[in-house]
Amino acid sequence: NNGIETKNFSLTKRIGSLTVELDTPVPVKVNALHNDTDTYSFGTKDREFTWEKAPIGSYVLEVKTPKGYSVTGEVATYVPENSDGKVTLTVTRDKGSVSGSVDPDVVSKVELVDPETQERREVPMDGNGNLDLKEIPTGDYTVVVTPKDKDKYTAPKDQTVEVKKDQDTKLENINPTPKPTTSKPTPPPTTEKPTPTSTTEKPTTTKVTTSKPTPTS
Repeated sequence: NNGIETKNFSLTKRIGSLTVELDTPVPVKVNALHNDTDTYSFGTKDREFTWEKAPIGSYVLEVKTPKGYSVTGEVATYVPENSDGKVTLTVTRDKGSVSGSVDPDVVSKVELVDPETQERREVPMDGNGNLDLKEIPTGDYTVVVTPKDKDKYTAPKDQTVEVKKDQDTKLENINPTPKPTTSKPTPPPTTEKPTPTSTTEKPTTTKVTTSKPTPTS
């Protein structure tokens, strides 16, 4: 009509694929920011995955981990048309260390106890009583000290310490204390009861003789 030719045009979205190589010991939440404007959520993931219909453009990945975990890797990539953009992310447990010193002649062992799982970790001790344990997952632990001679020494009260990421926590005031020595009481002297003696003498009686009077004439 009117010499104008009409054509139908269809707009197709230019897409590629986005692959996330994910190495994690725990499930994590993964989001992707596209061209600094749109955020795409992939939910909870625990392994590698690929988004087959990703709009082309730049992406920055965000990984939300549980407390005590960290993410390493290159989080940014670009998805070209009909090709693949890729990121490699690794989730690891945060770790720290503990150190301190005790009397090796008195202390048998020092342990860290996880209050949630009750898992016990013995802290290595050298001949001089120096304590050193590395690569401990971060969090709160109860310090338990065991004396060699429980009859002579009292273990310190259990205390809680916090192991922080990439930091060394000092264990302090963990030496057992000597128990007070008590001497056996001296028994009181035994006294024997004296045998009673009689102090009364039997009365003596004197026989009186009387003579008859002589008659007078």
